[in-house]
This record gives sequence, C-alpha cells and structure tokens, in this order.
Amino acid sequence: MSFTANTYYNYRDCIQKHIIPRIGGLRLLALNQGHLMKMYKEPVKQYSAIPKRARTIMNTSMRYALSKRLIMTNPCEGLELPKGVKKSKYYTIIVDETPFYGTMGGQQGDVGTIVSDHGQFEVKETIHLQGGKIGHVGVMTKGMLSIGETVTLSVCPKNRALTSKNHSATHLLQKALRTVLGSHVEQAGSYVDAGRLRFDFTHFSAMTPEEIKKVEDIVNEEIQAALPVVTEVMTLDEAKKTGAMALFGEKYGSTVRVVCMGDFSLELCGGTHVSNTAAINCFKIISESGIAAGVRRIEALTGDAVFAYYKEQEAQLANAAKLLKTKPEAVSEKIEHLYAEKYPLPYLSVLTVQKLRQFHFRHNSVYRYK
Repeated sequence: MSFTANTYYNYRDCIQKHIIPRIGGLRLLALNQGHLMKMYKEPVKQYSAIPKRARTIMNTSMRYALSKRLIMTNPCEGLELPKGVKKSKYYTIIVDETPFYGTMGGQQGDVGTIVSDHGQFEVKETIHLQGGKIGHVGVMTKGMLSIGETVTLSVCPKNRALTSKNHSATHLLQKALRTVLGSHVEQAGSYVDAGRLRFDFTHFSAMTPEEIKKVEDIVNEEIQAALPVVTEVMTLDEAKKTGAMALFGEKYGSTVRVVCMGDFSLELCGGTHVSNTAAINCFKIISESGIAAGVRRIEALTGDAVFAYYKEQEAQLANAAKLLKTKPEAVSEKIEHLYAEKYPLPYLSVLTVQKLRQFHFRHNSVYRYK
C-alpha cells in the first residue's frame, strides 16, 4: 500500500496533526512524488521495510483520515492538475473568492461549475477546509486548469433554490413543533439538501397522527401567508435581545446572522434561505420516528418533491387497485371484504365477539369462538 504525495491536500499538516499521533513511534520523514516516505527510529526508503505492526497502524490511520476528509484527493499546491488526470477522479480546487456555500450547519454545500479558457471543472460538493478555506470537490470534464488562471465559478441555481426551500421549511417546522408539542422541543440535528429535509428534535414520545397533521397544517399555513424572509447580521448580544432562537451548546462568534420569517420564526442561522415563504410552495411530512432516547426525527419534502411524492403514491394505489380488480377509491373496501372472507371470526370487532360470547354462555350454546 502506498500513497502518492501530490494527491493530498494540506497533507503535511494533516499527517502531523492527525496521523502521526495515532501511529506513535512512527513519524514522517519526507513525502516524495512516488511514495510516502516514513521513518521508524531510522530512515527507511521502502514501505515494506516498516515493521508490520507499524504498517497496520499507519494504514488504519490513513483510512481514518480519508474517511473524515482530513486528507483530500486533489492537487496539493493549487489549481494545477498533474499530467494524466482521469476525468472520473475527484479533486479539490481552492480559489481566492467563491460564491459557493460549503456544507455546514446541516445544509449540503452547493454544486456547479468552474470554467477557464482551457478547461472545465464540475463541482459535486463544496466543503470547509482548515484555515477557513472553501474546497470545491469534483471532476475535470474538459481540458486542464493551471495555477494563476482566471476562472469563472457558477453555482447551480436550481440546486441552490431547492436547498433553500428545504432549509427555510426547517425553521417553520421547528416553530410549529414548539407550538403543538410544547416549548421543551429543541433542535437536536438537521440535514437539508435539494431533495429533502430531515429534522431531529427533543421530545419524550412518538407524535400522534393528529399532532403530525396539526404541525403540517401550521407550516403550510405560514407558507401560504407569504411571510417575508429577512436576514440581518448583528452582534451576539443584540441577537439575544431580539429573542432569536439559538442551538443549545453551539459556539457562536462575536457577530451572528439572524433569519426572521415574518412574526412567526426568528433564529440564528448562516445558511441559504428563500426570500419569501411562498417560494416553498407546500410542505409534507413523510415520516416521524425515534432515533434515540428522547430524540425524534421528522423527514419531509417541499415544493415539487411533494407533487412527485403524491404521484408515486397514486401510481402505487392504481397498481393495488388493478391487482384487486377494483377502482382506486374502493381499495380499502375490497381489502376488508377479502379479509372478512378469509378470516370471518377474527375479523369481527372485539365488541361483536364479546356479545357473541355472552350469548353463548347465557344460552349454553354449542358454538365455539376463538
């Protein structure tokens, strides 16, 4: 197992801070173009010369760093890509200024393109790196990029808009949950991207169907109310005075961003949002479940994703009706009829069975009921 030196971003700092402490006596000697050079008490030039136990620890540490994105597969010095770059391989590009939003606070980063006169790069993911830098992770789709080139960065507007809808909907959802379930509800995690939203919150029991419907109705009412969404940057003390909701245990800087949705929601948030709640269009909760003791999770959809969800449900209902040889609106009745034919006594209601048993005991009937 070997590692090419020029395929890791910020590899020296990463190895010194994250890899070497996990290896123990094994420490970095040098990184050459060919292989990762290591030293175990004395310099060695071949990976096989490293003691087996040290190699095992090193491999585990490297895999850990790669999985945690402490080391990124990309050109280590900047925009210049090495010769023979394969279009299917992922790289990370860093520029002086970027309009891309990096994955943070539960919101998935932007996607888009980086284009120059000599090449095109497709951004699949945007992440935060050490030192406050933004990394654009993706693949080369055309030509090459070089250090010092002027490039044009374009964020995918559709992906940004859909993600913003879902993020704004989580703010409405949190307020609706506190309204229906109580002020003890607090955010315990979230995830939003262009396709869906997920919201974790503290609550002591599963939500009833009535509570879920009420929360859903409140969110949709605020969407239809077309509330203006206003963002303002202020000091943390000023934000606290406004009563803006903050995440428990979260560390904030001296200045924060406050997102206000009419008179309904006021929260600290650094993500992207719609300019008006009407842009969300509609909101649908598709599941509510428990993920830990005292923590519940709601998964939901907004906008066009809701219509696609209903179309899928209609298709499944139509297929079920076809199998049962009936109309979609008569599926429930058909299933009840088939169930009653196959299980006549168990299908009877509890009250009916109790009445029959009472009749049996009173009149010493020969009938037996299970």
